[in-house]
Amino acid sequence: MKKITPDFFKEYVNTTDMQYNGNDLFSFVRYDTVFEEDKYVSNLWLFDMNTNTVKEQLTFDDSVGMHQWLDEENIIIATARTEAEKAAQEKGIPLVIFYKFNILSKEYTKLFEVYKNVYKFERIDDDRYLLLASENKMRDRYLEAAGGDWDEYIKIQEKESKYFIADEVPFWTNDGGYCNQERGRVYLYDSGEVKQLTQDDISVYDIKSYKNLYGLFYGVESGGMQRTEGKVYKINYKNMEITPIDDSNHYIYTKIQPIDETHILLGRNDRSFHGEYQNEYIDILDMNTGEFTRNNKTTDIHYYDNVLTDITYLSGWLNKILTTPNGIIYISTRGGSSKLYFSPFGDDSMQELTHPDGKILDYFLCGDKIYMSAIRGLSGGEFYILDLVTGKETQVSNYNDHLENEYNYPQMEICNFINSDGLEIEGWLMKPVDFAPDKKYPAILFIHGGPGSAYGPVATHEMFAMCAEGYGVFYCNPRGSEGKGGAFADIRTKWGTVDYRDLMEFTDTVLARNPWIDVSRVGITGGSYGGIIINWIIGHTNRYKAAISDRCVSNLISDYGMSDIGFPCNKDTYGTTPWENLEYLWDQSGLKYAPNIKTPVLFIHGVDDYRCTYDHALQLHSAITYFGGISRVFAVKGETHELCRSGSPKNRERRILEMLHWFEKYL
Repeated sequence: MKKITPDFFKEYVNTTDMQYNGNDLFSFVRYDTVFEEDKYVSNLWLFDMNTNTVKEQLTFDDSVGMHQWLDEENIIIATARTEAEKAAQEKGIPLVIFYKFNILSKEYTKLFEVYKNVYKFERIDDDRYLLLASENKMRDRYLEAAGGDWDEYIKIQEKESKYFIADEVPFWTNDGGYCNQERGRVYLYDSGEVKQLTQDDISVYDIKSYKNLYGLFYGVESGGMQRTEGKVYKINYKNMEITPIDDSNHYIYTKIQPIDETHILLGRNDRSFHGEYQNEYIDILDMNTGEFTRNNKTTDIHYYDNVLTDITYLSGWLNKILTTPNGIIYISTRGGSSKLYFSPFGDDSMQELTHPDGKILDYFLCGDKIYMSAIRGLSGGEFYILDLVTGKETQVSNYNDHLENEYNYPQMEICNFINSDGLEIEGWLMKPVDFAPDKKYPAILFIHGGPGSAYGPVATHEMFAMCAEGYGVFYCNPRGSEGKGGAFADIRTKWGTVDYRDLMEFTDTVLARNPWIDVSRVGITGGSYGGIIINWIIGHTNRYKAAISDRCVSNLISDYGMSDIGFPCNKDTYGTTPWENLEYLWDQSGLKYAPNIKTPVLFIHGVDDYRCTYDHALQLHSAITYFGGISRVFAVKGETHELCRSGSPKNRERRILEMLHWFEKYL
């Protein structure tokens, strides 16, 4: 059996973006790692639903852009085909070209092009398309100054790129970098003409279309301090008239989904009960009457896949609801696994559709069958068919399941326990590879991010790498985690209290149940929220011999002005601002307790992480060093908050190597 190594993630094939052609085929995007070239490639593939086999690869450009089925034989693909198109994009010209691709002839036919940064589109009819583009008011001025000449525009943009200008908040975002005066705008493409439909100071986050009748979009007022609450608007395709269908500016919208000509589904949150941790309402709007009907009056669940893994390359959580004539099919994280459920319209009763534990990556409905990409067990994602009549789930691909036969995988054990407040905490344990019961081993506690996410019984490469090197690994879902309702996830103003106790009690439980663990050689690691709580832990106890704080925050005072979500998130989480209660925020900051830290700690950070900015690692590192402690910062240039998941392959490998070297030295 082969040993799992720090670059093992490259072995996984990932599939997502399943799109049904309406007949007997679906397309999907396949992601592969080309480690030698330090990149990921993505191509469009075809699955035959008659034979239940992968049929063929459709594209070979190694970079799949936007695409939708036009009809049973043709796909609309946004791509650059000619050298001139590619050269324009490489120069920085915001050019998007839409082609029709025939899956039988493999021929491309150019449909149209737009000089906009389009990242989503909805087809209305043969001549009209709804476009969502990321535009910037500053770049608008560059183009105006250039008189519409794109070569002159590039010169002005290159000159201005030397300067950083911020006159609103947020001024950067983790997934998009510098974003000052960035706006999502809706455009109409109509027979060669492009018309802006939304106002400059409305930033649009999503568009949806119902046939050729109407469109929907969710917009938030921008400028100055950007709001998080917004409005949903309807576009009448007959006259392109835009009307708000909820103009309260009271809700954060997470879903806008047409059902039929007169009804739409809305996922929205007013944060009135649990703030940022509140589970969303699923409301059905009758556009004729203006009446909202709540479909989840009593159900307290999160309509997302929140199960964490680092093997999928893709970051983000699946947020998808399908409507049927009778109700909704949706995904929810429960008990460390994401599963599919059905609820009838007007009834929040839940029917569990998928039963195996794991993680749902994507899915769609076809008749009485659900086709899905999912992770089951410790292997990677595969395609499955769920028969809704029999309830039987059948695997129909074999991209990754051979890995368990070729590599020496650790074995996973459930390690749940009842905490001191009488709540069950879900936990898991993995023994070192080639475990010998008569030996003593070091062990590492992993803490997940969020905290509104969840660990579960799925593959996590960084844990496998630790087990392969002789470490035991244990991890749990303390209070703050998703999967057990809003009250369990809501730890606003409680960070470092109930979550800290759960983690300490979990450590106590694992050590008591597993005498093979050397209690003098227990380490700790975690990222994002995990890094934040680790900074707190090592400032309050010396029980862990070595620590790795990944993508952390150490100073809640400075975080307000630096994080891309600082002002709205931190106010909600801690209940105050630096100007209201500076002392409290300092008390909650890991930096305050630097004089207490005796645990050797490694900080890992992406330099371009704008969620938890890397100055936090430097601040705490400097303080620990000042007080005579042991500290090291490993900061990766060009990487964001997603380093461990979608960072470059070689940077991801180096990150694991740094972790192993640290634990080898201090455990």
